[in-house]
Amino acid sequence: MKKQLAYLLILYVTLIATAQRAHCAWIEFLDGSAVPAAPWLPFIDARGEEPGETIIIDFQEGGQANKAMRLNSGIGANEYYVGAFADPDDDEVVGGIRFRMVSFSETGKENILSITTRSKHLAPAPALTLVDGRFKLWTYVESNTEIIDIGPADTNVFHIAYLFARADGWVKFFWDGKILYDNFAPQTSPYDAYMEWGSGSWQFNATDVIDFDWVGYGTMADMPVGILTTPPNGALFQNAAAGLTIDIVSQTNLASGVAPSGIKVTVNGADRTSSLAISGDNYKRKATLSGLASNQVYKVMIQVVDLGGVTNSLPIEFDTFSRNTLVIEAEDFNFEGGKFLDQIVLSSRPAPDNYWERVGVEDVDHNEASTEPGNTPHVYRQDSLIGTQRTRDTLRRNYVEAQTVDPGVVDFNVTAIEDGEWLNYTRTVLAGTYLLYGRFAATTNDFFEATVSRVTGATNQKQTATVLGTFKGGPGRGRQTYDYSVLSDAQGNPVRLTLSGKETLRVTATQGVFNANFYVLAPADTTGPLPKLQISRAGANIQLTWDAPGFVLETAPRIPGTWTVVPNATSPLSVANTGAAFYRLRK
Repeated sequence: MKKQLAYLLILYVTLIATAQRAHCAWIEFLDGSAVPAAPWLPFIDARGEEPGETIIIDFQEGGQANKAMRLNSGIGANEYYVGAFADPDDDEVVGGIRFRMVSFSETGKENILSITTRSKHLAPAPALTLVDGRFKLWTYVESNTEIIDIGPADTNVFHIAYLFARADGWVKFFWDGKILYDNFAPQTSPYDAYMEWGSGSWQFNATDVIDFDWVGYGTMADMPVGILTTPPNGALFQNAAAGLTIDIVSQTNLASGVAPSGIKVTVNGADRTSSLAISGDNYKRKATLSGLASNQVYKVMIQVVDLGGVTNSLPIEFDTFSRNTLVIEAEDFNFEGGKFLDQIVLSSRPAPDNYWERVGVEDVDHNEASTEPGNTPHVYRQDSLIGTQRTRDTLRRNYVEAQTVDPGVVDFNVTAIEDGEWLNYTRTVLAGTYLLYGRFAATTNDFFEATVSRVTGATNQKQTATVLGTFKGGPGRGRQTYDYSVLSDAQGNPVRLTLSGKETLRVTATQGVFNANFYVLAPADTTGPLPKLQISRAGANIQLTWDAPGFVLETAPRIPGTWTVVPNATSPLSVANTGAAFYRLRK
């Protein structure tokens, strides 16, 4: 079934060409049931070896059957391209792909997506490129010129990338709903008004296998409706008072404007459409939502139906944790037998006020099942058995600010924490009541659980650990794609922690394998009891009971799945026992 192209995060409206002329149409490869036809042209360079193969594969996503085209690079290149573009005056072009890496070599370069305008004095040639196992924004015509580092490549995780190039050298790069580059990157390109995607022909000394779900290219004036949100998807530690802003832009030469009635917004499972303040005309809409609370995780679904009846949905997630909350970096576990630091200064090298190269004592500061350090990376604390690596999670503002002083500052995570392994974290905590959130990543096949315990005697092996609650998550979206989990009780209700002074908390993996980036102790609302959801059997049915004014009951087929509100649900509620289902309460 042909899929609708995901909405483009709209590029700045001021860049839209206004001249009334013919443009190359937005051309899409979306079906997946066959290889692309004209105007797409294949290119294979096998370097004297067997060429890489191209096949159509089936895959499941969100419980739905889907198809994609799988390209194997072989030794050389295996790609598709189009060009020169139809209009000799086009000087703003956009290309987009949704893809996932199936496998790749650790070394070498391979272009994945590149686009150029007509060759002019400063015409840029930006490329999304695999370079020595990392995604890079690269220059297509200079084989050793990096624009920005995106992060380590992963497998079996779909990414959406858009590249914009303007003839005066301006480049924009969008990655998974976030703009990562918006600046000049001039590089005169000999390739006239051209786009390629696959396993490229300019840098091609890596090997890889890539699935392409959809591909498209065109000019700015031919783009479909676009949505830009503030905060963007994946944003961390946002100001709740700023609310949520949604900009919806349609090109006036297309009959795809959006009326106010075509916008629907659901926040944490509750329909908040009636709370939107909507302004603008059909081709430039702005919707704002105020009333966000601090120290919350927000999952928002934006649904837009244009005047032609086409429906698209954009899910985003962000949090409103205050920068004043206590954040414990997962890689900053205890060292030298219970020692810890309360005040940490971010740096690119070891210092008395950070955890760089601090050595933990096994069975006192942590417990690691493997005695082979080579099995995991140890980038941050080389002599500890616990693996640490540079994270690909969204970079928080404190790291961005630290990089202005010390450009070598990076964020890390602990990696491959598996069943039975634990880490101790000691900090001095301001007396109060808290909810504890963890930031975790796991593979697409892994469910995981981890308990949190309060520890006494953290400076020796005779420690007492009292379990406080459990983190649950998965299956994940990849080892470097992170989600929040809140510490909960056996019924899935968030646990309030009463903490004061020097506290040691232990995180113990009890199921599956996960990476952890950081933990947040967010002040809990103490004005009333936390909602409690009780689930029990009632004959052949399941009975749900809760006492939670202002909360709604939601259900999903799996924990990270699509949660929907149970209509007209009142406590107690009897539901048929028809198979696995999950329930939760959301405000």
